Amino acid sequence: MSTPNDAGRLDAEALYALYEAHRDDDPRAGVAAFEQICLDNQRWGLAYDLLARLLEAAGEDERAYEAFRTGMDIGLRSRRLGRELKADLVLKVINFCLRRGWAQRAHAHLQDLIDFAPRHPLVGALRARMAAGDAGEVVADHVSKRREVQGLLRRARDAFEREDFAEACALYHGALSRDDRCTNAYIFLAQTYAQLPPAERAAGVEFYERLAEAQPGWGLGLNLLGQLYEAAGRLEDAYTVLERAAELSDTSPTLDVGRKVDLRLRLADFCEAHGWPARVEHQLARVARLAPSHPRVADRAPPDDTDVLLAPARAAEPIAERLRLYVEVIERAPRCRAAYVELAALCRDEADHLDLGVDVFEQVVARAPRWGLAWKLLGQLHTRAGNDERAYEALRRATELGLQSDRLSDQLKADNLLALVDFCNQRQWYRRALEQVDELLTLQPDHPAGRALRGLLILQVGAARPPQQGQS
Repeated sequence: MSTPNDAGRLDAEALYALYEAHRDDDPRAGVAAFEQICLDNQRWGLAYDLLARLLEAAGEDERAYEAFRTGMDIGLRSRRLGRELKADLVLKVINFCLRRGWAQRAHAHLQDLIDFAPRHPLVGALRARMAAGDAGEVVADHVSKRREVQGLLRRARDAFEREDFAEACALYHGALSRDDRCTNAYIFLAQTYAQLPPAERAAGVEFYERLAEAQPGWGLGLNLLGQLYEAAGRLEDAYTVLERAAELSDTSPTLDVGRKVDLRLRLADFCEAHGWPARVEHQLARVARLAPSHPRVADRAPPDDTDVLLAPARAAEPIAERLRLYVEVIERAPRCRAAYVELAALCRDEADHLDLGVDVFEQVVARAPRWGLAWKLLGQLHTRAGNDERAYEALRRATELGLQSDRLSDQLKADNLLALVDFCNQRQWYRRALEQVDELLTLQPDHPAGRALRGLLILQVGAARPPQQGQS
């Protein structure tokens, strides 16, 4: 029916196949299977989305809502999903609520949409129609259109794979005629035009030139135009528009620094490929301004005291000498956090030296029993050595100290609790996992993943099975 990938885990294709088999055969049996998948993959939004669909098919609307909401929350936090797809996740939950007459919940999720996409075309319409009590039709029409567009995109990708580039272009233009905000259609259309002969590619260049003229502040459109200029051999034109796009990204309040750096580095590679050393230097200087510690530009800044202190240990050979020097640094500079982190990483990678790492960090936590980082590193070393019980105690202590800290954000505290839940689930320690989820819900009572996990774990704890060794 479905097979794991080479790493022994389901990939998206296999997960869909599993969902379709259960949907058509026995949704309730599928619910049990997907609950376990969600337990094992707590941050896989697609798994929660498919679990929700099976719960909906089984008539369990409340549990379906919690699963849809968890999948939405995971997607909204993802750095890989674009704003358009995130909006689709929220609208899916709003549509689910409206179809059941849950107006209050739908209105709450409309605020989710407003928070990250205030200019979305449905925001104004939904506000007005929700007040009138007839918003369901608006969302249903939008969801239907988006499904039609996604179908056109799939057909276009199939045509691209067959190297029928003319057909792919026509289908992408069809998708854009139905939704001119479809980012993926613009991206894939540019890639398709780049494969066409020069005369036909020129039509693509003209299309993206018109876009750039109409929306001069749209960085993605400029990047795509630059790519087509490069494919057409218009290198100076390509550099001009790519530099404009990079300038827009540098000043964008919504792009994270990593994305800005990535755009500059790609432009540096473009300049290097075409033999423009001065322009390469210009791009790397901009990277250094954005992220001074990035490996590509780190040698442009003077080393700090930590680098000077750790340089001998980092360069030493053999491994035993490197370990000795790290321990020496810790003895001379016990507040040098980087020394502890690098020593722990070295011991985890070198099985012959795990015992040394454990001994060092046992001494550290004895001297500094309220230092969460030391407990966390000790827990990771015990995990690597197969000492699961001692690893759990150390990781739990690190998490407890984090919860008591005024310096950690609630989000980071929640992430630490979820990491400990994952550690317990991997060992089928469901009672312990449930304890940590309860801590999470004490911290954030409405945490969607916590609420969904709690329901799944209660089922696991309540199942008839012998007590788990080492648990109360």
